[in-house]
Amino acid sequence: MAVMIKIKGFHIVILFIWFFIAINAHSSDVLEDNKRYYRDVIPGVSVLFRGTSLNITSLKPDLALLKEHPLFKERLPKKWGVIIEGKLGDTRTTNTSSDASGASPVNPPTEGYFSPDLKLQENGDPAIPAIMVRESALTIADERLRILTHELTHLVHYFNQPREESWVREGAALLAEYIVTKYQNRALLSGFSIPETSLTADLKVHENSTESAEEKSLRLARYGHVLQYFYYLYHICDQDILNKLISRGASIATQSGIARIDTILKVAASASALPPACQDFKTSFVEFQKARFFPKPYPAQAYVLLGNFKATRRSSRLENPPPFSAQAYPLDSLVDSLVDSQVNGQVKNLIKSRGASGGSCPTNAIKMETNWCLEITH
Repeated sequence: MAVMIKIKGFHIVILFIWFFIAINAHSSDVLEDNKRYYRDVIPGVSVLFRGTSLNITSLKPDLALLKEHPLFKERLPKKWGVIIEGKLGDTRTTNTSSDASGASPVNPPTEGYFSPDLKLQENGDPAIPAIMVRESALTIADERLRILTHELTHLVHYFNQPREESWVREGAALLAEYIVTKYQNRALLSGFSIPETSLTADLKVHENSTESAEEKSLRLARYGHVLQYFYYLYHICDQDILNKLISRGASIATQSGIARIDTILKVAASASALPPACQDFKTSFVEFQKARFFPKPYPAQAYVLLGNFKATRRSSRLENPPPFSAQAYPLDSLVDSLVDSQVNGQVKNLIKSRGASGGSCPTNAIKMETNWCLEITH
């Protein structure tokens, strides 16, 4: 009996030690430089905190939700990581271990960051793909889920479509925010207030530069433009559009940008009856701009968002607009620019009235609501 008690006592000690080790394997390893590392905080997902006192408890439910979300469940790597930065400093390494090499962009003007070179590796564990998020983006629950969704979409999108253009990558990530959280990114309204940006230009994400207030407003407007377009495709054309954008898709794996969206729409249109606005990229772009500047409650393709949301119309034509942009201005403003400033005011008003009633918009513009030109640049 005494031997048995000793054996049981020995087993109890062993089990206690094993239990202590197991618990600590899923809790934080306190590392140097004010770092805390959580290995497999949920299966397959590790988290590193750097320079922050945030608690892992608030993060776990969102990570678990995203891991099982249909957008990500079958697309995420078996193991991936999240790096939480208290403050994104002047340099960041692509590998968080002590022997790291390579540098990431300096001070990105965003709340989160993804790069295919960004890896999480601590305590001798193998390097795994990771996203990086600012501490300040995680303090509000809705914002936390939004930014994690955005960066995870970039991770998944890259590994399935590594050659995709930046405007499509950002449009997909912004649309994913809405699908997961049911809230639109605040950039949406900027796209209405400064609507003449190019849809397809390189967004130059994470450039090493300090933005002025004007540059920040313009950047948000460009993000708003791409969000509006991809939300329009989702709302009007195909609610599976995001899955098609971030999937590997063997038949269009070599395509990117306009060509890829064109193929996705044409394939979808051939398989089912889509609205006329959704036949190809060019048609969708034109109809989207009509809905953006001149929204109507019905039919569905005649608006981007219900309510009093529409793009700002100009008082006069913008010279040299960027490619794949749109602007709306009064038809009589064109007459104004053609009438000599020395013409008698009464004659000038007569010319303007005739121009407004019977004049024509430029060849690349569509006459809307009697006295407006919607100029679309391809």
